[in-house]
Amino acid sequence: MRLEQTSRKILTVTIIIAIWMTSAVLSQTTVYVDGSVEIPDEDRDGTLAAPFKTIDEALVSPDRTILIAGGIYADEPNANSILGGQKIIGGYDSSFTTCDPQATPTIIDMGAVPLEDHGGVFIANNVTGWSIENLIIQNSSTGTGGDTNHGGAVYILNGSGTFRNVTFFKCRADYEDGESGAARGGGAVAIRNDAEVVFEDCVFNGCTAAGGGGAVFYHSGENIGTFNRCLFLNCGSITGASALHDGGANSQIEILSCVFADNGVDFVTPDGDYYPSLRLLSIASQQALIYNCTFIGNTCPEGTLFDLRNSEGVGIKEIINCIFAETSIDNGSGSALFHYADTDDENPYNDNTVFENNLFFSNSGLEPLDPSGDDILSVNDNIAADPQFTDAANGEYHLLADSVAIDAGQTLLLVEDDFTDKARPVGAAYDIGAYEGPLPSLYPVRNILAQASSSYVGKDWTAQRLVDDSGLNEFDQHDTAAYHMWISDLGETAPVLQFEFDGVHQLQEVKVWNSNNTHEEDLGWGVKTATMEYSVDNVNWTTVADVPEFSQATSSDDYESDITVDFGGVDVKYVRITCTSNWGGSRFSLSEVQFMYIPVLPLLLVDNFSRYGHAEDKIWYTWADGYGYTGYSGNGTGSLVDWNVTWDRACMQLDYDNTSSPRYSDVTKTIEADVTGAKSLSLSFQGKAGNTGTFYVKIDGTRVEDCPGDITLDQWQVWHVDLSSQDLSGLSTLSFGVTGGSTGQILIDDVGLYIETVQELNQ
Repeated sequence: MRLEQTSRKILTVTIIIAIWMTSAVLSQTTVYVDGSVEIPDEDRDGTLAAPFKTIDEALVSPDRTILIAGGIYADEPNANSILGGQKIIGGYDSSFTTCDPQATPTIIDMGAVPLEDHGGVFIANNVTGWSIENLIIQNSSTGTGGDTNHGGAVYILNGSGTFRNVTFFKCRADYEDGESGAARGGGAVAIRNDAEVVFEDCVFNGCTAAGGGGAVFYHSGENIGTFNRCLFLNCGSITGASALHDGGANSQIEILSCVFADNGVDFVTPDGDYYPSLRLLSIASQQALIYNCTFIGNTCPEGTLFDLRNSEGVGIKEIINCIFAETSIDNGSGSALFHYADTDDENPYNDNTVFENNLFFSNSGLEPLDPSGDDILSVNDNIAADPQFTDAANGEYHLLADSVAIDAGQTLLLVEDDFTDKARPVGAAYDIGAYEGPLPSLYPVRNILAQASSSYVGKDWTAQRLVDDSGLNEFDQHDTAAYHMWISDLGETAPVLQFEFDGVHQLQEVKVWNSNNTHEEDLGWGVKTATMEYSVDNVNWTTVADVPEFSQATSSDDYESDITVDFGGVDVKYVRITCTSNWGGSRFSLSEVQFMYIPVLPLLLVDNFSRYGHAEDKIWYTWADGYGYTGYSGNGTGSLVDWNVTWDRACMQLDYDNTSSPRYSDVTKTIEADVTGAKSLSLSFQGKAGNTGTFYVKIDGTRVEDCPGDITLDQWQVWHVDLSSQDLSGLSTLSFGVTGGSTGQILIDDVGLYIETVQELNQ
């Protein structure tokens, strides 16, 4: 009897403890997820010491902050339910003290799940106040099974929430039951039933849909959607818009400072069938505001750029301050800019669309005409001109300083910043396009080691304060706090400051903020005269001529530097400043020193592999391989080239087979530009476990260098090829290949020819 009572007591206590522990976990306001921690699953409770293994385990309680360590999460179940008030934040290091999504990305990868078992990653059903931040969701799909939901990665019904810094990569909405079933929409996200969703700093890359919206699909209801600083890249859809498809007639959509680039890729079914995209944006809502966006390189081979629906006089559609460049449309119609769904006599389109301050350049089949066929150029400040992008081939859409789009836009209260989060306007007025202001021609050197022959004893007023931006505000004005400055020790008559860069830079100028102590006028600690020297090896030094006198600072919190020393673009790794006099004080002091350099220039972008997603533009048409295609029998080697879209980039996939003659595999591109000044070739590559053989590069059929990297390593590596001794005046072909070994695969990306030497690129 006692044994039975004891057993019951133990069981009761165990149940109480279990309930208490479960309650404690459920009541946690912050929980942690780290799949890399090696502890038994039963010991994981979501605490910092014992984080959950999967994100799904953390989604059991509303109003909870869920912090996720970087890593790949490939074991998440489908259709995780988001609850109200949950904040899901990725990008943390293993200690959860630092959130840096670039250094420690959190990746949810559904690629290992069979396609018929897919069902998206998250569902938010009638919940509010949630947010998802700093995640990469890739290879997620609606699946091809029966009765699947819309939304390849996320399905939202009612409620409200926010996506912030979320990348959707190669997510797709498929047909149900193969190609015989219903076409699902929203390759990344599907929204319906009066939901209010904000997208900030999000990326939709390689997302496609059999239904509407290669990236995002609004199904029905009075939805409110805001897209701010988002990138739509390489997206496609068969039956609807390749980027954003709004099917809700009563929705309100705002698209602000977004970039739409290279969209209109084909939708490829699991059976290998290709279907082209129809249009880029489909807007059925009564109100749509599209402000300060850049549309470039988009293709709508059988449709139009915009599909606008009748607002019935209730709402308005405004397209203002946008750039339309290098768009290709081939539908045989002159009105390829707009397609209006309701244009019949019984329900004529009520044209409330405002189209102002937009720029057109180098478009094919895209005539800027309104629904009545009238030209919209030269009215409402719409213009046709070269926007002068900084480097469009490499996806850099900042405007050059003399672009006609600079200061040519309207002031729009909804648009407070640009695609890079820079405040608008820069200059006299808003710029046209997603980017505000030109890129700086000079860049500050970072990662500098600063040392001084002496510093104020007992204070942390060391030379490193001169290069850490302490005391500087966003307008480069320095404050008066002494602990943001360097101050020498007493008795030092000519202190020496030395600065070491992380590599050799072409230094253009040095900018100096003098000592800005609140009593500088009385103390006189600021440097008055100084000499400057520079070196690349810390042995041989060159004196800088014409160093000006350093003017005394203003002792105010808005002190701006007026001291600049010209270095003329010389190669520099070390700079030495010797303070020869001050303004009469017992110590020497400076507030900040900034070193401005000229960045490396690309002479020619050979290929960044971002554009090959269309049936008429396959990668093997540009890079000739051994397999060939209709009309071309191949180059006789063991190469097979394809277009590959990995989680962070589009690239070239080189499959090689050297098991038979000629036992090497080449892919070759014809170069038509003059590259006489090139001194180096640079590319990124990624190997694969089991690869054998030697990876090489050829110029005009001659092998010039073998890759020193590891082609068995499954991560991106950079290879700089020395061409300084090559005669490139008649360069016509560039080839990559593998000789020897057996079979394997190499990914190649970002191939460029540079005027810099390999030594300069390495630094």
